[in-house]
This record gives sequence, structure tokens and C-alpha cells, in this order.
Amino acid sequence: MAADDRHHAVIQEPDAQPALRTRVIAVPVAPAVDVGGLRRLVTSLGPSFTRYCIVGGSGYLVNAGVFWAAVRTLPYPVAFALAFAVAATSNFCLNRRWTFASSRHRRAAHQFGRFLAVSVLALVSDLVVLALLVESALLPELLAALVAIAFTTPVSFGANRLWTFSHR
Repeated sequence: MAADDRHHAVIQEPDAQPALRTRVIAVPVAPAVDVGGLRRLVTSLGPSFTRYCIVGGSGYLVNAGVFWAAVRTLPYPVAFALAFAVAATSNFCLNRRWTFASSRHRRAAHQFGRFLAVSVLALVSDLVVLALLVESALLPELLAALVAIAFTTPVSFGANRLWTFSHR
């Protein structure tokens, strides 16, 4: 294969008879994105995004546990708000200490305010995506919740990385 042939796909007509000519169509083949740049981005963000997801999973467990305990004595909206606040505080502490440890030189109170703002926006986004998937796409609630979380997590990670725990 010649060097310039590597960049063209060869498409042969499937029903071609030996006596018939095969038509060759040259199709330029080039990566649509900078694969090296994408690989570097994933390599640099992968460990912190993984830690962020682990912290988020622990926050889900904290939220569920607090809600389960609180709903026994409080109205469920109050129990839900309390569970959200406790889980957000837990997530902030773990993310500040482990996921974004290099940003601990900034004041915690300042970061916590930003973290809560991102968390509330992520919650609103989750609820909007959840409602759309359940009401319009008719997905089961649990599946819709998982999709909503998968949709919002990278966005909240980016916001926390670039704004809450930035090095500036």
C-alpha cells in the first residue's frame, strides 16, 4: 500500500461481477479531533474526576442515610433539605481534602460558598433533566435519575474545578 493510499478508504460494490469494473471512491480519512490533546486531557483529569465521582457516591450514601433517619421525625421536605446540606458539607470536605487538595491554600469559607452554589445549580439541573426524562421520554424514575446524574456530574466537576477549587 502506497503512503498516500493509507488516507483513503476503498469501497467496492458488493455485487460486482468479475467482468465488471469496480468503482473506487477516495474518501479522505483524518481524525476529527486532536486525539493527542484529548488523551492528555483525559489523562490529566481522569484521576481527579474519578475521585470526584467516589466522593459523590459517598455523598449519595450520606444523603440517603440522613434522609432515612430524619424523615422519621421531620416532614419529608425538611428531612430532604437537611440531608442535602449534610451531604453537601461532607462532599465539600472530602473534595477539598482529597479531590482538589492542591487548592487548600484558599479560605475554606469562600470555597464552601462557591461549592454550595454549584451544588444547588447541579441539583436544579438534575431535577430538570429528571423531569424531562420521566415526563417526556417516559423513562422509569430510577433510570432517569441515573441519566440525570450522569449528565450533571461532568458539568459540576468542571464548575468546581475551574471556579470553586481554582488555583486563582
